[in-house]
Amino acid sequence: MQSISQSNPDHYAWVLVAKGIGILFVVIEHFYPEGSPAYWVGLRNSIYTFHMPLFFILSGYLYTRNKYSYRELLKNKVRRLLYPFISIAGSFFLIKYLAGQLFRLEHGVHWGSLYALFTDPVTSYMPLLWFVHTLFIIFALYPLANRFLNNGLLLLILIAVNVLLGDHPFPLDKVLIHLPFFIFGVLLRENHALSKITIYFHSYCLPAYLTIFVLGLFARELFSDTALFAYPIRFLLRVSGSLFIINLSAMLTRSQKFSAVLQHIGYYSMSIYLF
Repeated sequence: MQSISQSNPDHYAWVLVAKGIGILFVVIEHFYPEGSPAYWVGLRNSIYTFHMPLFFILSGYLYTRNKYSYRELLKNKVRRLLYPFISIAGSFFLIKYLAGQLFRLEHGVHWGSLYALFTDPVTSYMPLLWFVHTLFIIFALYPLANRFLNNGLLLLILIAVNVLLGDHPFPLDKVLIHLPFFIFGVLLRENHALSKITIYFHSYCLPAYLTIFVLGLFARELFSDTALFAYPIRFLLRVSGSLFIINLSAMLTRSQKFSAVLQHIGYYSMSIYLF
């Protein structure tokens, strides 16, 4: 019987481990019973800082330039992202419509929420589908933007735009917020020096990323009222937290049994997320 790594040569072992840790964080972050103790609230708040940007960084890392034509890329992402998006949305539309006849739902079904599903899923009847929606649009837009701008310049422009726009919600704001992390993942794969430091120098980088993350948490509290610093601090937190998990994942691959469990969880991370 083939291992997951053997049957999926495009997936690095540490990527699957990182996905496994990431999806466990997603489950933890969405578990908040009433009256949760302070330590649980603090843990959830810390995880919330970077758990989804981690997945966008990993998606960017796995993106291979020129592997597909643009048309082939879109066909691939329609099959892997859009089909699950539509099937899950359709199933839950029916379930929530029937349930709505009997109970009052927090995210009920109506025509406005159905329209929002394709424009801003966070405000729809299936808020958690925003990730699939955003990732598909990123895969559609990034190759076009990258034809005119290199990754470094594109990353700087997007950070500047996010700083200028601040936290005001607008259509497709999730794309603008998370595209920089996808591009960072691409840079992580293509920049040998950055990749080497991030993935291989475990004992040196692990405490460094944790220290940067903790300092970022303090900076966020100190400059919470300064709009100019809000996005750069969040970006630093999300990148340092993600790099900590990536570095930890690379280190955990040394333990074959423990790594195998996380790789299996990571392999099914999208299914876990959807359901």
